[in-house]
Amino acid sequence: MDISSFNILRTISRTATLWAASRAPGNSVRLQVSNYNNGSGDLFVDFTTTTYTKGVVNFIPTSTYADVMCWKQSGASNGFCDDLKLVRQ
Repeated sequence: MDISSFNILRTISRTATLWAASRAPGNSVRLQVSNYNNGSGDLFVDFTTTTYTKGVVNFIPTSTYADVMCWKQSGASNGFCDDLKLVRQ
C-alpha cells in the first residue's frame, strides 16, 4: 500500500486521480481518500480490470490534512497504481 499524506486548506474542493489495473480479472485495486473529514471518512473507487483505468475521487476537506492511498483491496494477484495527482478545484 502506498499512502501519501497531504497538508491542505479546509473547505476547498479537491480531486484525487490515478490510473490503476489488476493483474487478474475480478481482483480489486482501490484509490482511497481518508481522514479528510475532521480525521474520519473514507471515499474510494475500485478498479477490477486488467487494463489501466483512470479513477477519480472528489472531496471537500474539513480538516487540514488527508491521506490518499492506492492499495490491493482483494484477490491474490498483483495490482498496479500510477500517476497519483491531488488537484485543488
